[in-house]
Amino acid sequence: MGCDLVGADSCCWLDPSGYCCCCFFVCGYGCCCGVQEVGPLRPKVYHIAREIVTTEETFVRGLYLLHVEFRGAVSDPGGKPYVGEETMARILQNTEQLFLFNSGLLTQLQKRIEKWDACAKIGDIMKQNAPFLRLYTPYIQNFDSAMKALDDATRRSSIFEKKIREFERKAICNNLPVSAYMLETVQRIPRYKLLLNDYIKHLPEDSNDKQDATDALAIVSSVAAHVNEGFKKKDNFQRVLDIQRKLTGKGSEDIVKPGREFLKQGKLLKVCRKDLQPRVLFLFSDVLLYTHELPAGQYGLDSTLPLTGMRVAELLATQYKHAFTVVSTRKSFQLLAETEEERDDWLQSLKNAIRDTVRKQVSFDPQLHGRVQAPSEVAVPGQSGSGGDFVLGEMAPVWISDDSVSMCMGCMTHFTVTRRRHHCRSCGKVLCGKCSSLTHHLNYLKKIARVCSNCFDALEGKEMGSLLPSTEREEPLGEEEPEESSDVKSKVKRRKSLRWQSKRKPVGAKLPTILTE
Repeated sequence: MGCDLVGADSCCWLDPSGYCCCCFFVCGYGCCCGVQEVGPLRPKVYHIAREIVTTEETFVRGLYLLHVEFRGAVSDPGGKPYVGEETMARILQNTEQLFLFNSGLLTQLQKRIEKWDACAKIGDIMKQNAPFLRLYTPYIQNFDSAMKALDDATRRSSIFEKKIREFERKAICNNLPVSAYMLETVQRIPRYKLLLNDYIKHLPEDSNDKQDATDALAIVSSVAAHVNEGFKKKDNFQRVLDIQRKLTGKGSEDIVKPGREFLKQGKLLKVCRKDLQPRVLFLFSDVLLYTHELPAGQYGLDSTLPLTGMRVAELLATQYKHAFTVVSTRKSFQLLAETEEERDDWLQSLKNAIRDTVRKQVSFDPQLHGRVQAPSEVAVPGQSGSGGDFVLGEMAPVWISDDSVSMCMGCMTHFTVTRRRHHCRSCGKVLCGKCSSLTHHLNYLKKIARVCSNCFDALEGKEMGSLLPSTEREEPLGEEEPEESSDVKSKVKRRKSLRWQSKRKPVGAKLPTILTE
């Protein structure tokens, strides 16, 4: 009896099992070219299970071709590869392990198909073997490296290239190159997922194989997701490596680090003292690269800012639109985006990256819980109405631009040609020379720098407060004040000395040490 779904004049090949290629999943009859019915009508779930077995046979045959036939074809009579064992291992990777595993899986599936009428299910077999599919992960993740090793070996060794071409012309290769068989291994995991999905879809609701098949699909899906994550990490590593090659300057050779992920790149305008200058930012999972453009697609690295301790916030009280500020322990600045959407996108990306960094630190060291804070709105020195957790001397301030002020922010004296603008390195305000004549050690700079009188008093008061015992700092009003300790007295004297030394002019050379003694 011929197939009912195609015309009698149609011509098609006959599957080895006797089923028609035109309606293989629909009917159980023979070929439409006149082959008679060879078996009973089967449910579609059987044909899907049989396709799993058929594709597994083809796949195992390809693994055998790589592991045995190909290796023998490119080796000398003694069994040593013409390109060496190390190169051959990079090309074939763990093909031997995959061949052994899939051969065992194929044997189990073939036996089950032969006894399908007695035990019509394969979900239990797939569930039992699904965890071992993680063997594919290293092969897939290193597939590009294996292909590169194959190409390099072909160019480097003429005899290796000759043997490959001779091997690919053999009937066993079916006119396919070796690289095609290597690619089949990469495509096998997604193929398992598609076949199992189709198999579960056509199982009866009361089938005793539905749960096992569903569990097997879940494991295969997790392996596929793991493989995809591996691909993402590999692509991310390549992206970080490409960025490092484009950077010049101090620290540009240390961009690639384990666990560092690239998140975002963009060109923004930085508010400088006198004008706006373009800057290119590279946001990673743990640092923010602050760079400027150079010819030939290169970038000059200005600063590598850790996300730990960084704060970001939108700027409202400013003459520029779409502005936001970045405050870190090393450098702080104002940036302008072209649109409001771009500014909000950068703010959200920065906050998410900072929050993830804090979460990772706390997970690795639980003692940091409560001491490391998530990103919050920062206090911007010089901006009215801005609150937050900016700490003088510990974090780099955002400098107020020169064009935004016409008089000293300390004494309100107008700036002239001779009365120049100066910036306090502690708060970032624009001041005249008299109001910024003091100096103090700033922790974020790790050196002594110019500060205004207000910051000097605040920094000195903080240092003196840290010397006082907690009982003395919290003593209620109305009680007799205790006598100041010698440390506090010396601290006050040092403050006066610093204030005096910062204003006095140098008077000649110092006396020799022997005379002072």
